[in-house]
Amino acid sequence: MKLGAVVLVTAVLAATTVNGHLPLSVQKALERFSSKQTEFVEDTEIAATASNATIDSILSELNINRRKRQSTGCFPTGLYGGKGGGAFHELPDDCQATIKKIVLRTGSLVDSIQVTYRLSNGKDYTAGYYGGKGGGKNVINVNIEKGEKIIGAFGKTGRLVDNIGFFTNKGKVFGPYGGKGGGDFTVHLCSIRGIFGRVGSLVDSIGFYCGKLSC
Repeated sequence: MKLGAVVLVTAVLAATTVNGHLPLSVQKALERFSSKQTEFVEDTEIAATASNATIDSILSELNINRRKRQSTGCFPTGLYGGKGGGAFHELPDDCQATIKKIVLRTGSLVDSIQVTYRLSNGKDYTAGYYGGKGGGKNVINVNIEKGEKIIGAFGKTGRLVDNIGFFTNKGKVFGPYGGKGGGDFTVHLCSIRGIFGRVGSLVDSIGFYCGKLSC
């Protein structure tokens, strides 16, 4: 393991979430990131638990062209959560955007999500507001000027998204925000460039577009 990786692991193991201890699944994911460095890992390593048929049906519904997606170097994770609500997706700047801010509203579930991206031309772009107006507001600010980037997400889902959190290449963990129900999911070794899912008055399901990871 390289020196930089050792430093990152040390920072990760010392980190805590807003609500307490760093989740074990996130510790393991960040340790794997440190040991693998810039390796580009495909769906089987990104915890894309949905079958190819499920992913294809999601992409078809969202009218995403697979060939164009592959040409940008992006690919989707699984869709985590239920099948209610209406479909949405966002992949700004042909998968070249970096997440600058995420605004969540949460209570016992995740009510809404909205993401602000830094585009390749240096301008900021705030994408759509997905979900309802309930819950309390949580703001995640990513220090992209100092090279910080979101490299994974974690949470709990069932019929809906119960909670969600994110972690960065600097060993920082945001969340989880929301309730305690549902089953665990973790998306790791993923430079998150966009999101997709289903929403109504709550966030029914969530997935992520992963770009090539570098650090």
